[in-house]
Amino acid sequence: MKIWPGRINGMYFLFLKSLRYRWFEYILVGIVVAVVIALCIFIWSYLDSYERKIEVAIVIAVGGTAMTVFGMLICKTAFVGFMGAIIGYAAGAAIAITQDFSSAVSVIWSGSLLFMVCSGAVLFSVFATLPVSFLLIFREHVELLQE
Repeated sequence: MKIWPGRINGMYFLFLKSLRYRWFEYILVGIVVAVVIALCIFIWSYLDSYERKIEVAIVIAVGGTAMTVFGMLICKTAFVGFMGAIIGYAAGAAIAITQDFSSAVSVIWSGSLLFMVCSGAVLFSVFATLPVSFLLIFREHVELLQE
């Protein structure tokens, strides 16, 4: 005895088949989103370093090393990435709770998901700002202060 008629089983099979062949679309969308986010972080880091080039030159003139400036930039970017992950996780949790409370609560309170989101955001933001940080620490700061 069939619970569903053959037509519904056939539609269910076609749905699963279409998901199997559309996996590359989901991966492509994920890659595009990751590239756009990395470019946004890169541009934000470049603009921030350009605005703060005098302050960085003063830190180096006072006695700070290039690695001190590099550590300051990386810590700032890591903090911004961490705060963005927390705010994004909270917003996603609020949306999930409004849609389906019972299944969302169990996922939201899992500590491993929050850890993965936060660590991924911090690593992603730090790697996106590395080129700008290296350009900033090897700039000629003495000429900038002499102007």
